[in-house]
Order: sequence, then structure tokens, then C-alpha cells
Amino acid sequence: MIESQPAIAPLTDEGEVLECELCILGAGVAGLNALFAASRHLQSNQAIVMVDRRPAPAGMWRDVYGYVRLHQPHPMFTAGNIAWQAQLDPSYLADKREVVDHLQHCFGVLAARTQLTPKFGHEYVGHEDSGSGAHPVTVHLRRLEDGAEVTVRARRLIKAFGYDIETNEPLKLTSQAVLSLSPDHCNVLAPEVTKAAGDVYVVGGGKTGMDTAQALVRNAPGTSVRLLIGAGTMFMNRDKVSPKGLRRYWGGVPSLVAFLDAVGCFDGHNEAEAMALFRRKYCVSLDDDCKRFVFGVLSEQENEEIRSGVREIIRDHLVDIVDGANGPEMLLRSGARRPVKPGSVVLNATGYLKSDRQAYEPYLSKTGNVLSIQPTSAIHFLSSQASYFLSHLFLADKLAGLPLYEVDALQLRDVSRDAFPAAAMTHTIYNTSVIIRSLPRWVLDENGLNVLLVFPKHRRLITIAKFIRFLKRNPGHMAKSMDVVRERFGIRLGPLAART
Repeated sequence: MIESQPAIAPLTDEGEVLECELCILGAGVAGLNALFAASRHLQSNQAIVMVDRRPAPAGMWRDVYGYVRLHQPHPMFTAGNIAWQAQLDPSYLADKREVVDHLQHCFGVLAARTQLTPKFGHEYVGHEDSGSGAHPVTVHLRRLEDGAEVTVRARRLIKAFGYDIETNEPLKLTSQAVLSLSPDHCNVLAPEVTKAAGDVYVVGGGKTGMDTAQALVRNAPGTSVRLLIGAGTMFMNRDKVSPKGLRRYWGGVPSLVAFLDAVGCFDGHNEAEAMALFRRKYCVSLDDDCKRFVFGVLSEQENEEIRSGVREIIRDHLVDIVDGANGPEMLLRSGARRPVKPGSVVLNATGYLKSDRQAYEPYLSKTGNVLSIQPTSAIHFLSSQASYFLSHLFLADKLAGLPLYEVDALQLRDVSRDAFPAAAMTHTIYNTSVIIRSLPRWVLDENGLNVLLVFPKHRRLITIAKFIRFLKRNPGHMAKSMDVVRERFGIRLGPLAART
């Protein structure tokens, strides 16, 4: 690990105490993008403390299932504009090990640029903000190894928790005749799964469900896989939004253009119409009735491989598996019951976003000393992009006055899974239009997360021209649409609540 010069005050009754200009909580992709911004705004002698409960950087990528791969081409998953070391095809979808290695590399690059003190294996307990003084923010940590208290006194704090992903546990099922497992904690290609006496039920129709089904279909073709997809998920067609090779010069449709199509149609009331247009032009799905969208990406080949490779696609939600008079029975949300072979395996491939995990916190505190990047006051559906932009604005003292809309993203999803994607696209495009007017050109140029980078320069310029034309032709449209959504569903969606 690269050595730095820690700003450590003498030990006191409080235990270890560190003083710094900036404390960053979280060392996943959101935290690393905050650190990238800090490396551009802070002086080289200004101390930074980075904290994470894990033993090393990379966040959730260290914990989740081993066969996970990126949605998007790997170069656009990074910190700032730090390039990948591996010489891979630009369209390559990096796997878990490769992503962890790259994020570790990003950390090393940024540690060399800054006076950084990493505190891995430490848990955030809480913080206070006095509002004034050289170090107004006091952050309380607990060292996981021995429970020792650590205090960080900082001028500013960035809480880069993002969606604070934790691994899934196996589903709690009543029947003892089936084996309930989580892909995060088992090898789905082990004999206990692929050689099971019964079927393998993959519960979940989102990216985790598709990844799990594909891993089984591709690597254990004799396994009887049955996929429970609930209402069904549609995915952006990777062949369109990330075309390969020379097709990038003339083919495909940038995702920004696809979003603008849906946003231009959406008026706050007509999510069915907006998403039907979006689905018809830009998406793939296992069948024509799949209607949920959570910003996942899938290729036509992957979609067909899964559809043709599984034994059955069940459009319903699992409630429980119980022992009936004739053996195990699956109870479904629709009220249906169906027999399950003894010895079947149930894999919990449901989503990772939990609505009950975080209390509301504004993205910017009233004092202006604390930036919080998490879903209760989201400004972008991607926490990586949110962290990159907000950290630059925060450290340049430009954030407080911006007319950004915050949204409780998980509350929006829960009150209406139908309205969620159209409203989330509108919210993200609106805030992006505000942000890009407020940042210098060099910050935008260093944004290596920009998915437009899939395309050559002339395609990017054409897309930006379409974006500018959309904003000129539709002044006030996005704000009006979001205001309608707020009134319809009674959710937090509007200017920062901390200002009112």
C-alpha cells in the first residue's frame, strides 16, 4: 500500500484522533470518485482520511457473487478519468476480479496524488457538525478488529455510501425439503446446486437473476432451471446503446438519446405510454409483457440464451415453500400453489436495494460542511456519477445555490414501480442539465464515467447537440413532470428540503 503522512493528533481519552481537511466515508466507486475530485481541488499537503468497513477498496464488488460482470463496457467504470491498465477490447464486460483490481489501482493512483490516510476495517458510527472552526465536523468510527474508538476531526465530510449494498441472505422458507441458498454466499456451479435431486429455482427477474440463470445455463447445461421473474424486467439493448467495433461510428443509439425520447413523452401522468415507447425502441426482455425497468443492460444474445436455456419462466412472486400433504408446495403472490420436487434448490437472486435501511439525509447539510451521496436525497440514479459531479461542486463551493431536485429514489420506486423509471430518467436528465452549466469544461472532460465515450467524437457531438436542442424546445417540461409526480404520490421530489 502506498504510504502517506497521516495527520494524527496525540492519543487522548477518546482513543486515536486524526485531523484532516476532508474525510471520505466509503471506498467503493462513489468514494473513489469523491477522492478523485478531492485530488483536483485540495492542495497536496491537505490531509484526507478515507474510511471503509471492508479491508481494502472496491466496495460491494468485493462481496457479491463471483460471476457478476459489468453492465456497460469496462472503460466507463472508473474513478474520474483513470484508465484501465489491462489492454482489453473497449466493449469487454469486466468480471468481479477485474473490477476489484481496477478499483484497487484507482485507489493507488489517487493515494499517490494526495496526502491520504486510509482507515480500512473501520465502521462509521456517527458525526457532529458544529458549523464553524478549523475542524467543525467530528466523525466517530469503530475499529472492527477490536472495537476501539477512532475520532476524525475534519473541515469537510463526504459520506459516499451510495446505495450501501449488502449481500443477500438465503430466503427463509418453511419447508425443510428444499435447499435455500444465496449466490453471494455459495458457488452456484457446485454439485449441491447443479446435481440437485429436484429443480433449481432462480428467484428474481433483474440483473442478478439474469446473471444467475445465464451462469447455470452456460456452465451446467443439464441443470433444470426455473426462473421466477415477478412482473418481469426489461433491459436496455446493449447491441443498440453500446455497439461494438466499427458500428460505433454509425450504428446504435446513445443511451442519452433513448432517455430523451422517454423524458420528452413523459408528463408525470403517462408512464405507461412513455415506457411502452422506450421498451419498443430500445429494450430487450424475456417476453413481451415484461414491464419493470431498473436501468439494467442486456444483449440480444444474452437474452435469447437465457430464454431458450431455462426449463420454465414463471411470472409470479415467491411467498414461501411449505410442506403439503403430497410434498413441498410453492406459494405464490397470485394465490397459486404449485408442487416442488423434494431436493430442489432455491437461489435468492432478488435485488439489493432495500427501502428500510436509511433515514432521510439531505445531499448537502445546512452548514454546507457535509455532502451525502445516498438514495434518500439522490440527484442521479447512478451513485458513481452523483459522487463525481457533487464532489466537484461541493469542494468548489458551488453546490449550495444550485436548483437541483432531490428525490427519495427508493420511496419513488416503492410507491409506483411503473412510474419509477420514467420519473428517474426525467430527474437525472434535469439535474444533469443544471450541473453541466455549473462546472468548468475540464471537469466535464475528465468524467470518464460518461457513457457517451462508447462512441467516437462526432457521435458524441451530435448527441450533445440533440440534448441542447431538447432543453431549448422543452423549457420547464422536466420540472413540471416531476412536480406532477410529487403531487400524485406524495413523495420527496423537489428542491433540497434542507433549504426550506
